[in-house]
Amino acid sequence: EGRQNRNCNLTHRAHSSEPGERRTTEKSSEQEQRLQRASEKMMMKGLLLVFAACAASLGEANGSDASLRASLQEMLSGTASADDVSIGHCESFAACETQTRPGVPARAAQQVEDILSSWDNAVSVENDAGKVADLFCNDGVLVATVSDHLRTARNEIKSYFEYFAVKGNKPVAKCSFISRNANNVFTDERTVQWNLQGNIVCARMSFVVERRNGNMCIQSLHSSLFPVEPEGLVNIDSKNNIVWGADPTAN
Repeated sequence: EGRQNRNCNLTHRAHSSEPGERRTTEKSSEQEQRLQRASEKMMMKGLLLVFAACAASLGEANGSDASLRASLQEMLSGTASADDVSIGHCESFAACETQTRPGVPARAAQQVEDILSSWDNAVSVENDAGKVADLFCNDGVLVATVSDHLRTARNEIKSYFEYFAVKGNKPVAKCSFISRNANNVFTDERTVQWNLQGNIVCARMSFVVERRNGNMCIQSLHSSLFPVEPEGLVNIDSKNNIVWGADPTAN
């Protein structure tokens, strides 16, 4: 709008000025247009460079993710080499006692722990995919660690745990926080150290548990591997005097 007003003013002056002034004004306008075009070209070149850098970064990230998924696949299938000690960046993992946030009734917290203990048992002791699926609500959702599908039906959830809930996959240690979302809805956010076919993997797991007709069921489960924190984030945490230690409630 500013450019349009400026051009209008220049045009008005050109029509109301002497011939010499009109030529000067026209020359000035041409110079402005050339500068504008040059500026736009420079801006476009800069944007292209940014897009190229982003594409390269994404390519590296995708390559790293593919490598990580391949390593996890080897672990789950029992074909990982003896040198594959750990993925999921477990150096930042710290076990803790279950923490209950304010507002969570003691009875409800115990019910959440009970159903998730049943989940652990069905996955790692009984290796029973059907029992795992039965712990989900009828409209439960699974966003699983090594699946790129949103699983919203019982048979889809069961199918995933036929792959994952097998002998040799079990949780070793955890740190969890239980909070209350609504009257009968609770969240258990946890970090878990897993032993997958003899290899150690660390994951983040978010369970949403709901009480329906007096019984608890898992409304949703979202799990992902520990990421590598970017150096920039590590530096900012350090500047803000954030020290990650054994006590996860310290920060």
